[in-house]
Amino acid sequence: MQIAVAVVDGIFDSGLCAVLDVFAAANTLIGQREPGPAPFTVTTVGVGAQARTGNGLTLATEPVAALTQRPDLLLLPAVGLKSPDQIIETVRSDANAWVPALASQAHTAGSDVAAACTGAFFLAESGVLNGRRATTSWWAGPAFRARYPRCGWTTHEPWSTTAPSPPPVPPSRTSTSRWPWCTATARPWPTPSPATS
Repeated sequence: MQIAVAVVDGIFDSGLCAVLDVFAAANTLIGQREPGPAPFTVTTVGVGAQARTGNGLTLATEPVAALTQRPDLLLLPAVGLKSPDQIIETVRSDANAWVPALASQAHTAGSDVAAACTGAFFLAESGVLNGRRATTSWWAGPAFRARYPRCGWTTHEPWSTTAPSPPPVPPSRTSTSRWPWCTATARPWPTPSPATS
């Protein structure tokens, strides 16, 4: 399974690490089975060759322009910001416009798209959550609902989905965000035109 993790400057360090650690652990366990399923291929994708986390760490990323094949899953981790206004400003910034565009393109092409915590703002900004229920951290919910009135915000479900089944991770009873995932599915990835290949 090809997984692309979209990374922007200011990404929430622990949210990103949790995603990467889960897939690394899964690959270790897969390797212990004979015959095991194919391992996950996880690529961190950014606007350029690196991104800086919310705590100032530098992370190598594959430039989004170099993404040549449709991922099976596009993940949008949380941003490490402290107020809903900062989240909305980050999501709407020109520097990060590639994230909602990529989410929309991936969704239209048939990839599953998912967001954790405040990453749901990117998914909502892309429009793929219009007419669907979604969840985000409780403290950001009122701003999410005000900014994205076409997306139904709920705190009563740990995730919202239009995919055939929910993500394979149960909600955590100790998590303040209740492990919020938002997913959607659609059609095949577009073939690059000769002008862009």
